[in-house]
Amino acid sequence: MLRNKGDIFSVIAALIVMITSCSEMDDNYEQFIDSEPTVYLHKVDSARVRSGRNRVQFEILPNIDKRVEGYRIFYNFGEDSIDTSIPGADEESLAVIIDELDEGIQTFEVVSIGEKELRSLPAEFISSIYGEIYESRLSNRFIKSKEFNENELEIGWGDTHGEYAIEIMYTDLNGEKITYKQETPFEESILENVNKDKPVSYRTVYKPNELAVDLFYADEIVLSF
Repeated sequence: MLRNKGDIFSVIAALIVMITSCSEMDDNYEQFIDSEPTVYLHKVDSARVRSGRNRVQFEILPNIDKRVEGYRIFYNFGEDSIDTSIPGADEESLAVIIDELDEGIQTFEVVSIGEKELRSLPAEFISSIYGEIYESRLSNRFIKSKEFNENELEIGWGDTHGEYAIEIMYTDLNGEKITYKQETPFEESILENVNKDKPVSYRTVYKPNELAVDLFYADEIVLSF
């Protein structure tokens, strides 16, 4: 039994709060009940990104979702994007090059897109971008020995330290300028028909990783004999 008018007012106020709260909860539930579920396209799950000189190359395999009409690739912290088509019927994959990128680590998001603004959830890819800074730090492979025998030049090389190849530039006996490229592993190079009265130089070639689409070079060095 309520003892005074204050108790009565307290009970009435509590009932009003409860009724209002229940009404707001019902409104929130109605928003979920009335709204249609969000439909997404199939997320990109078969792709790889290959790093290069201020660029990357995406290779995207065909999507199993036939509603997909293309892809949108976001980069530069989402400020830039590029739209692409899907691979053709006779193509195993779609190659997309994004260039003019700053050197460093870059995060990309790839979204499948279709008609009526349908899209998938983003697939994230991270890649290193290489450029002048990386190339300026490259060093040439050490030469242990070099010797002319008539017009044959033999060069003995020091240990390798991640080099991809060596390029040797010289002039042959016919006056033609030759660039001889030799990929690792090797310990010596033997060049024939070399005009020893003309300069001979070399530079070391690097490939930042197995999937890289570009090669990088140490500074060219002219050999002395």
